[in-house]
Amino acid sequence: MIAGTNAEEVIPCADSTGPDPPHPALYNQDVLALLFDVFNPFNRTDRATCARSARVCRAWAEPASSVVWSKGVDLTILFRILHRPSSLDTMARKISSSDPGMTQEKLQVIRHEAWQSFLRCGARIRELSEGTFGLIPAYVELTHFLIRKNGTQTFLPHLKTLHWRQRADSSGILVRLVPPSLESLVLHVDELTAGCPLGTLGLQLSSAAPFLRRLEITCQTGLPISFLIPLKSIRELTLHNVLTAFKPEDVRRLLKAPNLEALHLSIKNFAKCQRVMDSGPNLRSIYCIGMCEDLASFISLLDAPNLYGMYLLRPGDVDALRSLIGELKSAPCTRSVRSLKLIYGNSALRCDPTPLRYAVVAPQLAVGKIILQPLFGHFNQLDTLIVGSCHCPSVLTDDDVLMLAKAWPGLKKLSLPSHATSPYCSRVASFPSVASLYHLSYLCPELIHLEIELGDITLPPEFLQYPIPRIAHRLRTLKLSSLRWIEPDALALVLAEVVDGLFPTLDVDVCIRDKRPHLQWHGWPLMWAKVRELQAGRERRSIKNWQG
Repeated sequence: MIAGTNAEEVIPCADSTGPDPPHPALYNQDVLALLFDVFNPFNRTDRATCARSARVCRAWAEPASSVVWSKGVDLTILFRILHRPSSLDTMARKISSSDPGMTQEKLQVIRHEAWQSFLRCGARIRELSEGTFGLIPAYVELTHFLIRKNGTQTFLPHLKTLHWRQRADSSGILVRLVPPSLESLVLHVDELTAGCPLGTLGLQLSSAAPFLRRLEITCQTGLPISFLIPLKSIRELTLHNVLTAFKPEDVRRLLKAPNLEALHLSIKNFAKCQRVMDSGPNLRSIYCIGMCEDLASFISLLDAPNLYGMYLLRPGDVDALRSLIGELKSAPCTRSVRSLKLIYGNSALRCDPTPLRYAVVAPQLAVGKIILQPLFGHFNQLDTLIVGSCHCPSVLTDDDVLMLAKAWPGLKKLSLPSHATSPYCSRVASFPSVASLYHLSYLCPELIHLEIELGDITLPPEFLQYPIPRIAHRLRTLKLSSLRWIEPDALALVLAEVVDGLFPTLDVDVCIRDKRPHLQWHGWPLMWAKVRELQAGRERRSIKNWQG
């Protein structure tokens, strides 16, 4: 690595012997990561510097290899240790040959030294993926061969996280590849796997990875419930199953998992369901995608006394949304909820992407009147509130934000509707002004994360007379957006002084991290630059006063 060559050079070497032991800092992974960034692998001088420091390189070899391989690794990169990169495809095709006479050649293709290096580096890998599009057929056979060569045991004994694409031609590899140490599995089930026995795969995984804690599945063809039931150790289950939602009887079986803490799934056919949904004692968070009627029925039937977070996505029309909000107020399972996320939309606008159609068909939704006000007086422990819109113009006023801040003064994270990604909705939507920042600053002192779209960036004259709070607000992240184009640069400077006065502890680097064009009013860069300048000046004055 330091010598500027391939990854296989960063492998364990013989222990360095000599009168002077290496400095302990050389074994600190954070220090190594910083040092390695200094050297340019394409610079001859840097390569010569490392080559001359043979004793230091020997001391670095072991921790350097750990640093490199402990991060996310592509399986094909690990394969390159077996052979030079230019010849890897040739070697894989030789091994995948069906000629029986190739057996002896197969064993000689991989040199003993390369095989030992491969096993050492494989033992260091903690997170692995097999690429975005999966393995090519030759690499699939190569993986089978390497597992057989290792005595039918995995060459990744300490793997913690695996990203895997299950296809028809790669069936059987997953169960043999995962070690007992696996804790997280991100599985994409390809359409070609529709005829494979997915039901038995779950039973095999429960034996191969008994400590599996997190499972995320993307399945476009429908996932049998028999795949999930044997996985008793799962704590976080995420099902990206957009084409086939789960029915009440399937959800009821999932909820009873004894160790389940978080569940993410799509539901349907709950509107007429009347049987109570009992959950396990550890369920803390549930993320449901469905229409309003199904979500309202599901919430009313759910018995989860320890529920902490509830996230609801893709409701239907306004009347159905009112029904859902009514259930949120009265459902027993919501009494302990401290984190609420609601993404609403118009169910009629799912296919036609024409902006004009959105602007004409989608009615405005009064967020304060329909969603927020009915919930005031409930969710007394709420510390996270996320309200979002999907192709549905929102109406949110300063008074709505003021009442929200009074209802939940203990909020720590707040995200309000934004149409920065949907300009056709923003033209007919209505958003609060800068005055809302004053309301939140004064009434929500514990707020540390705020996302809000401003409809009017100009500051009302009456707020210029407001005193700045004496105690510095704790807000660290402020995500501002606006599609209102205003010319004067002086406005950006005034807004910067207001933002810095209300929230003096902002992390500007985090606030400006999202640089997508549709989120940028042309004055934002100038505004944030001014905020950074004000913070730097305040810090200089503080240091000067302390020294004085």
